[in-house]
Amino acid sequence: MSRVFFAEVLFCFVLFVGVANAVPISSQQTGEWHGYGSQPVGESHEYEQFYKKGLQALEAGNLDAASKYFDESLAVYEDFVPAQLGKIHVEFSRNNEAKAKARLLTLKDKFPNDEHVLVTYARYMASKSEFQKAVAAFEQALEVAPENIVNYINLADLYMNSPVGTPAMAAGLYRRALSINENHAGASYALGVALQKQGENGEAKKHYLHSAQLSDSNPLPLLAVAKLSLIQKVYGDAEGFYRQALSRDSSLIEAKLGLADIASARGDVDSAIKQYLKVSEKHSSDHRAFMRLGMEYQAQGRWAKSVAAYKQVVQHAPGVALAYNNLAWISVEYLGDKSAALTWSQKAVSLSPNIAPFQDTLGWVYRSLGDLAEAKTAFQAAVSLDANYFAAQYHLGLVLVESGAKDEGVTWLKKAEMGGDVEAAELAKETLSGL
Repeated sequence: MSRVFFAEVLFCFVLFVGVANAVPISSQQTGEWHGYGSQPVGESHEYEQFYKKGLQALEAGNLDAASKYFDESLAVYEDFVPAQLGKIHVEFSRNNEAKAKARLLTLKDKFPNDEHVLVTYARYMASKSEFQKAVAAFEQALEVAPENIVNYINLADLYMNSPVGTPAMAAGLYRRALSINENHAGASYALGVALQKQGENGEAKKHYLHSAQLSDSNPLPLLAVAKLSLIQKVYGDAEGFYRQALSRDSSLIEAKLGLADIASARGDVDSAIKQYLKVSEKHSSDHRAFMRLGMEYQAQGRWAKSVAAYKQVVQHAPGVALAYNNLAWISVEYLGDKSAALTWSQKAVSLSPNIAPFQDTLGWVYRSLGDLAEAKTAFQAAVSLDANYFAAQYHLGLVLVESGAKDEGVTWLKKAEMGGDVEAAELAKETLSGL
C-alpha cells in the first residue's frame, strides 16, 4: 500500500512503547470522514491541503514542519480528526508520551465514536498491556465500521499477540475479513499464521500461497510457506519457495538463512557453514547467521570457532540468552574456564530465568566450582520448571549425594534412571551402582 493517498487512505498509528509509527489504514472509500460530521475528502478544502503537507513532512522525517502544518489545518477546522491524530503522532515521535496520551484521551472523549480515534486508542492501550481496554476499543470500532476489513484484522492481531486471545479467536476474525474481501492478501497471510499455530498446516499453506498470488511483490507469504515446508522436512519445496522469495527481495536474509538451514537439515554441514559464513559477512550486524554457525561448530566439537561465533551473537544481540548458555557450557566442559562459564551462565539465567536447561547449566558450573549449595538450588529450579527434564534430575541427585543427602539423592537418581533420557538414565544407573 502506498503511503500518501489522501483521498483513499486515512492516517492512523501503531504505538509501540511510547513511540508512534505511522501506518496507513484503508478507509471505506465513501468520500467521508466518519464519526465527526460529513466533510467530503474529495472536495478541495484548505485544511485538507495543510494536512496533506503535514503527512508529507512526516514522511520526510521533519516533525517541526509536520506539527506546523497540522496546526494550520486545525486553525481552519479544529475538529478535523486526522490532523488531531497527526499532532498526537508528532508528540509520540518526539517521545512526549504524556502529552500525546493527554491529547489522545481528550480526542477520544470528544469523538467517542470515531473509528480511527478508537483504533489509535486501542493500539496505544495494547502497547501499555491494557489489553481489555484495547479489545473494547477495537470492538467499538467494528460496531462503527463493520465493513472495514482492517478493523477485523486489528482485533485479530491483538488476539494473536496478547494473553486475551487465542489463534482460534484470531482465525475467526481473519475469516470475517476475508468474507468481505476474499482477495485481501494481508488477511489471507495472517489467517495462515493463525492456522499454522493451531497445527492446521495444510490450510495454512493454502492461505500463504493465496496471499503470495495476490501480492506478487511481497516475499513474506513465500517465506512463510518455505519455513513451513522446512519444518515438514519437504526440503525440495522449501528450497523452491525460499528462492522465489529471494526473487522478490534479493536482500532477504531470512531466505538466505533458510537455504543454509536446508543444507544443515540434509546433513551437508560443510555447505551449511559456507552459506552461513557468506550471510554473516554480508550482514555482519545480524546475529542469526552467527548463532547458527556457533551451533554447527559446537556440534562438530570445534570449540574455539563456536565460542567466537557465539561472542559475535552477544555482541550484536545481547539479549539472546541461548548464546550465553552455550558459551557457559563449552567453557566449563571443554575449555576449563570456570570463571568465564559462571559469568556466561549467570547472564543466561538473568535473561531467561524460566528456562530449565539454563538453570541446569548454571548448576553444573557451580558444581564444577565446588559450590554444591548453589548447584543444588539451580538444579532444583530446573526440575521444578520441567518435571521431565531427566538430565537435571540426574544432576540434582548427584549433587545431593555429593553433599551428604544420600537418601534424597538416590530418589532423584532413580527418577532419572527411569526417565526417557537414555544418557541421563545410564549415568544415573552408573552412579547408583557405585553407592
